[in-house]
Amino acid sequence: MGFNEFLITGNRTIVNPPLAVNNYGISCYACHSLEAASKTTVKFEGSGQVVDHPGVASVICGQCHQGRAWQGTVDVNIKKGYPAGDNATTIDKISSKIASTNPHYRAAFAALKAAESRIGYDYGDLTIAVDSTHPGGTDCMFCHNQHSTEVKFGSNCQPCHVFTSVADIEAKMNKFIPALEAELLLTIQQYAADNTTLDAAGKTKAKACIALNNDANPYWFKDANCDTVADNATSSGAYKSFTPRLARACYNLLVSLKDPGGFAHNEAYMKALLQASIDNLREY
Repeated sequence: MGFNEFLITGNRTIVNPPLAVNNYGISCYACHSLEAASKTTVKFEGSGQVVDHPGVASVICGQCHQGRAWQGTVDVNIKKGYPAGDNATTIDKISSKIASTNPHYRAAFAALKAAESRIGYDYGDLTIAVDSTHPGGTDCMFCHNQHSTEVKFGSNCQPCHVFTSVADIEAKMNKFIPALEAELLLTIQQYAADNTTLDAAGKTKAKACIALNNDANPYWFKDANCDTVADNATSSGAYKSFTPRLARACYNLLVSLKDPGGFAHNEAYMKALLQASIDNLREY
């Protein structure tokens, strides 16, 4: 299978991967194989950093659940508009060459090991990028059933927590991140609407309102009438008025939104990323 071939070769480009051709998905052999049993490290393809012996389950899960971008990817996209990188004169200047960056989905392991993955944009503040310190352990299997991936609740959470269901976990533990996500989205929309700096051609762009559709890639779209609803939630309606500052904030919001379990995987990290983007946008 393609996953096991990757474990052997480290090559993510597999000819005729089974998942794409036959829709096999992840079968028993993905974990119960000699290749999987011999694996002891996870390499973050973005940052290039390696985590050694992250856990029995995490060493397998982390090969895929690490996202497909990191903060360096955001800077690469920004350099498409400003090849030398942005500075004080260009950080709030629009460039149609800057595209949004998609961190990909369910990057749980990247959140758990944030110090190594650097999946979020930390604005140079290394105190933000810290690994999860969950006292019960951070191996995926501690909280997830290794076969169904369903979230466990009950005796494995005690004596620290008493949960009766997954919904109970969310109600009791996910208290802060949704509010910060909403605040960051509002701040993003205000910044985009109020940005009166020049575009790359030197023309004034008084308003370039932006809308989020979390169910349609590339997620950020044009909003001509500034009603917070995408004019056209397809690739042809993609937002094309990013500034470097806006691109970073939009990326961090996606990092949080695309990991709905972020409050459990690394709440402190997610909160710090969202707050850092809010603060940075308000510097404008």
